[in-house]
Amino acid sequence: MLISTLLLAGAAALATQDGSGEPGLETVQLRAAAATVGLEFTDDELELMLQDVTGRLGEYARLRELSLDNGTAPAGTFSPWIPGLVPASSQLGPAPQAALTVTRPAKLEEAAFWSIPQLGALLRQTDVTSVELTEMYLARLERLDKDLHCVITLTKDRALAQ
Repeated sequence: MLISTLLLAGAAALATQDGSGEPGLETVQLRAAAATVGLEFTDDELELMLQDVTGRLGEYARLRELSLDNGTAPAGTFSPWIPGLVPASSQLGPAPQAALTVTRPAKLEEAAFWSIPQLGALLRQTDVTSVELTEMYLARLERLDKDLHCVITLTKDRALAQ
């Protein structure tokens, strides 16, 4: 319902501006906005949405009134930390783990269910190449897909090239 409300608010904003710039929204305009984005609602559903959509139009109007200079960078990341406050180290996430040491199995397919850190250690130790791992997983896919039917298109050349 939230997505439809956002779409309708945007479409309704285009349809409801009068000369004063104030949105005046009614269910008939909401129905027209819904049709614009390919949605259909009953009269009861439109009545329920009317207040929420009108509120969102007001929020959009307030956002448009904000003035940002060209020196304001767009948000590239989100951080909930207030500038100047330093979070406790326990709040920053798990501590880095010591580098794993693993032994390459005699048959590489025994590593098929290893974790990413274990496979990474195998690669870092140069006990295996990424091509060898890719070929092992591709061979498993070819062999097991006869029973599992989990592959639509096996792109072996593309996987090896990457």
